[in-house]
Amino acid sequence: MPELAAGEVLVKIKASALCGTDLHIMAGDLADKVYDKRQIVLGHEWTGIIEAVGKKVVNFKKGDRVFGSPHIACGQCEFCRGGHSNWCNKQGIFGLSRPGSHAEYLVAPQTVLFTLPPDIGFKEGALLGDTISIAYHAIKRIGGKMNRVLILGAGPIGLTLGYLLKNFGVKEIFIMEKGAYRQRLAQEIFGAKIIEASNFLSIRRTCDSAFETSGSLELMESAFHSLRRGGKLAILSINPKKYPLDTLRLMYRELAVFGCFGYPHEEVLEFMKLLESKKIRNDIKKIITHQFALSDIDKAYELFGSKECGKVVLEVK
Repeated sequence: MPELAAGEVLVKIKASALCGTDLHIMAGDLADKVYDKRQIVLGHEWTGIIEAVGKKVVNFKKGDRVFGSPHIACGQCEFCRGGHSNWCNKQGIFGLSRPGSHAEYLVAPQTVLFTLPPDIGFKEGALLGDTISIAYHAIKRIGGKMNRVLILGAGPIGLTLGYLLKNFGVKEIFIMEKGAYRQRLAQEIFGAKIIEASNFLSIRRTCDSAFETSGSLELMESAFHSLRRGGKLAILSINPKKYPLDTLRLMYRELAVFGCFGYPHEEVLEFMKLLESKKIRNDIKKIITHQFALSDIDKAYELFGSKECGKVVLEVK
């Protein structure tokens, strides 16, 4: 059983979701950042019940239902003080720089915690602290009115973007995704219009925004070609390979490119208010297609790696 330091809580994990970042950690793409070169506990999207609190913990108590941010910011630097905790140079990440949530218990600083609303279950709540909040942050980064949007990749982040964009009233949401299973999911969740290479000309230079979630350099190129003049591209994917950026095209057509990593703490509170006010439908569970017991984690990752799924969640008894 892990010990608590001042300001920390012990959480009995109830649900822990799988993330594409986990696959990159397993593949060794992030090996220089892991806390143990031999073995680590993965997982950074979770919900649970507080089992114990350390000294100097305020606003949380034993028995509280909580979810948490994957990112642990220092709280002291210029970025943290300026409302950009996701830019913190000293931040740690569960399941990478410290033990993660694919376990019975997790030690977390109180600064990453949020109260889980009573009408949201543990499984769907596990998406609030990362998948949904990152997608919401990317939409805010793009900003402005969106009418025609292209999403590259229909993995969990792509599906979540579509779910949110539909809630925000975007009229046309196109998606490029090779897998038939995820194509169907995108159509069911937010009425996606599927774009293949054969019909790409129908959207070429017509989209005001694009979101790259696939990690494919080929689709990155499609994202740029989809944008009208003044269009905006948000990049949410991890790709260890370098992309040759055409700066002349960027300049001549006044395109904008945004990197999206994590989110400021305050944006989660914004999103929770939208849920509470019913401005966003509380049907997050549609994004979850499979659940596994923690003891079946190998089967869960085998399925997740096959991409024949949406979001996969581990249930911890």
